[in-house]
Amino acid sequence: MIARAASATLLLALGAARADPPAGARAEAAEWAVQAQPGASGGPVVDLRVEARAGYHVNLEYPMAFLPSQEATAKFPSARMPLRPARTMPCPHDGKEVCAATLELPYARPPAGATRVAGTLAFSVCSAEKCLIQKVPLSLAVASPPPRG
Repeated sequence: MIARAASATLLLALGAARADPPAGARAEAAEWAVQAQPGASGGPVVDLRVEARAGYHVNLEYPMAFLPSQEATAKFPSARMPLRPARTMPCPHDGKEVCAATLELPYARPPAGATRVAGTLAFSVCSAEKCLIQKVPLSLAVASPPPRG
């Protein structure tokens, strides 16, 4: 009986170790990093920064998009938000390629309560040999502006 309980505990622990990490404002791998942060303009915009690493570049030909999730309290006009780079940074190893791109994601605040932008960012990075297509969950709590008075 004790062996069975220990075995079940071990299986639960192994299962928990395999679970996807919760979405946060940042995610990364050896070839790329993404980060969500409040937009530089101060309005209801989130800046999504995609950075290529290790000889990769941001694939600007890939149709980048944000797919809002049910956890989002922010409102979006569609279930798939196409994104284009607002700002780019050339690669140091090849000035013709882009190694970082900032994508602006507009949203509407909910009528009341906290604002959370949550969903999946779809993007691609490429090297000379291959392209990687990524779908990364992101979540960011955005402070509401102070009330006007």
